[in-house]
Amino acid sequence: MIFLLSEVLQRCVIYCLVGAVKLVPKRASPIASLKCSDTTAADIAKLVGIDPGAEVNVNADWNATSGDAEILNKPVIPAAYTDSDVDTHLNTGTAGTNEVLSWTGSDYDWVAQSGGSSNQRTLAVGVSNNDWSGDVVTFGALSGGGNFTQGKLYVWRSGAWEEAYATSVSTSSGMLGIAIESSTTKMLTRGTFTSSSMTAFTTSNILYVSSLQSGNGRMMDSIPATPAANSIIRICGYVINGVSGQIFFDPSQDFIQV
Repeated sequence: MIFLLSEVLQRCVIYCLVGAVKLVPKRASPIASLKCSDTTAADIAKLVGIDPGAEVNVNADWNATSGDAEILNKPVIPAAYTDSDVDTHLNTGTAGTNEVLSWTGSDYDWVAQSGGSSNQRTLAVGVSNNDWSGDVVTFGALSGGGNFTQGKLYVWRSGAWEEAYATSVSTSSGMLGIAIESSTTKMLTRGTFTSSSMTAFTTSNILYVSSLQSGNGRMMDSIPATPAANSIIRICGYVINGVSGQIFFDPSQDFIQV
């Protein structure tokens, strides 16, 4: 119980100093019979130093909901972050074999692994006319305007695409591409291509930019016995299957002028 202890002690000190033998407080209290003879100077000094209204220290209890032991304004502690929470956050349920974690800009997702000894790219060989797989560029337009012809061979020259023809350096030595669209610029610069116009080729033969008569935008799978003067010999791919018209387009940067 809490009383005006400091006032009582002050009276105790006064009575002790004047030789009183009993403490006579202003109001009834359990220490009314305290004898000064039972109290040392050190005890009195200690008690006098207690501020009015002081209370006994109480150990705080996290679980207490009332009383002096209650902790006010406790922070909210979130539930433990478990392995399953991590799996959910990282979308591990969508991960496939040889995929790695990637940041999409708003969340994590799993993508195919690249780099290192496991890196590879598979080019499919099509079975239908104008099927393709490989590297494509989309810049430029057809020289003179108009539409491209799917399956024809074009050369990048003077800032535009025109049909390649191995009768001169200017029409066959630049960047080559096979048109895979007609109304838009979409050139296959390396990869597989299937065309019904290539079924006369012999399987496994090397392909060259054509220098034959009416060979604009075409390829040939052999070099003429007597090449025309100033014509160009430039490898541009290989025949995968001549019967099916399937080729691997891989133009060389080198060429020979006859």
